[in-house]
Amino acid sequence: MKNLLTIVALLLTIQLSAQSENSVPKFSLSFNPLGFVQFGPIVNAEVGLKSNLVLNVHARFPTMGVLTYAVQEDDDGLDELSGSAFGAGLIYFIGENKSKPYVGFLVDFQSLTSTYAVGEQWEWTEESDATIFIFNGGYRFNFSDGIYLNTGVFFGAASSKWEWEYENPGYGTSDTDPRSGTDMTPFGMFEVSIGIAL
Repeated sequence: MKNLLTIVALLLTIQLSAQSENSVPKFSLSFNPLGFVQFGPIVNAEVGLKSNLVLNVHARFPTMGVLTYAVQEDDDGLDELSGSAFGAGLIYFIGENKSKPYVGFLVDFQSLTSTYAVGEQWEWTEESDATIFIFNGGYRFNFSDGIYLNTGVFFGAASSKWEWEYENPGYGTSDTDPRSGTDMTPFGMFEVSIGIAL
């Protein structure tokens, strides 16, 4: 009986040790450089809440993304673009393997200022704020020394509110185009993030 209890205790110790080794880290940082050709690179910080659940807090730099400029482009020519984006959410890792799939839900808040036709009489500026609801899914490859690689996708929808005005108050008084409005547009990015557990 004593030997049986010893064996059971040993098996439980090995199992708990394996779960601990393959649990998500208490804290990690990662960077998604693929954002440079999309809607901006992303810097992530993750805090482990449970063995398979993390809180993600991130900053995205939309003005450094090629697709941001493509979406904001207009016939008058986009001359200046500034803004930022940040957000948070939860990511769940599936299974007990060292490398594993993950799914998550994030909310991203973006604010942009776009200026067009600089130096012209009809120079105008648009302010836009968007709340982006994002589902994130993919696979994390864990390597030695806490290094990992996330490969996945972000997809969701952006609810935005925008307003624009001519810089010259006396110009465009007869312009009947709406000066403000709201939009709902799809959002998507690919993820290839390099990270390290600290």
